[in-house]
Amino acid sequence: MEDRRNRIGEALELSGMKQIELSELTGLSPAQINSWKNNRWQPNRSAICLMAKALNVSEAWLAGYDEPIHAK
Repeated sequence: MEDRRNRIGEALELSGMKQIELSELTGLSPAQINSWKNNRWQPNRSAICLMAKALNVSEAWLAGYDEPIHAK
């Protein structure tokens, strides 16, 4: 699997969203999102689901799997 922190950064950039906005949309703290980007926190499935939905990307892709960025 590709390094997940690259995926969250890429998804944020593509969406034009800031970490604080993602935090507000998901209910996850900015510290959690930052910790994930810095590989200090491994989000559970529900956190990945929340972030993927907010960022409009595939859960599997965001989790680091070799999947298309957008769900089919």
